[in-house]
Amino acid sequence: DQKFSVASITKSVAGLTFARFVDQGLIELDEPIGHFLPDFPIQGPEAITMRQLFVHTSGLEGHGSWGGISNAWLDNVVRLGLHKLPVGQAHRYNGDAYNLAGKVMELVGGSSIQRLIQEQLWLPLGIEGSHLSDLGFSAMLSSEDIARMGQLLLNRGSYGQVELFAPETYEAILPTDLSQFYPGVEQEWGVGLSYRRTEREGQTDAFILSKDLIGHGSASSCIFNVDLEHDLVIAQARRTGGNDFAMHYRRLLETIEANLIEVAGP
Repeated sequence: DQKFSVASITKSVAGLTFARFVDQGLIELDEPIGHFLPDFPIQGPEAITMRQLFVHTSGLEGHGSWGGISNAWLDNVVRLGLHKLPVGQAHRYNGDAYNLAGKVMELVGGSSIQRLIQEQLWLPLGIEGSHLSDLGFSAMLSSEDIARMGQLLLNRGSYGQVELFAPETYEAILPTDLSQFYPGVEQEWGVGLSYRRTEREGQTDAFILSKDLIGHGSASSCIFNVDLEHDLVIAQARRTGGNDFAMHYRRLLETIEANLIEVAGP
């Protein structure tokens, strides 16, 4: 039950919270942020959409820039530099766009993003004593907290007796080929989710456990893997990984795969 900084798994926290807004019809996935932040355009090449903020195609780059979500004028700062951003033209992994998305959720939800995450995601999942200060990298979670988010995905939006979002919304936030939305952007990404595939040694297009392994990476080497093929969640919280983390991570996946038990029946 020890809480650790889960680094960029925080982006999944933001994405799952946003899924609730989509599910309730409060914000559409491809809606221009100009509908909520009136200084931004709602059409044309500079019209940033909510999807672009979550799949790293808004043109922004960096983490925690300009004070992050704590900066009450974050949207103004971004707007002033909007003409320099390659909106929809490139995949730039960042956390700044998540903070801008948080500003939109605050306006729509009528509360701070920290409170919205507590009420809309963590409390329904039974996650207690967690906090964050930035939507790109700052959440403090335990391995069980991470696992609860994974189970929410395995359940296609439900947890216990509570439906946080419908299966249709779950499908909409999964990693997908971005080139269908943004020609020339050859990446697969979802709303705070990405593929966590690990290729078998010496093979291409052959993966340990499954090609349908989703979740998110973490600079602190915490693990958030959801194997959709085997209905399996792999979660670990830690302060940091050692020099040989990549080798041991691969061995962990191989060991789990080698010990999978086929369960018959529904």
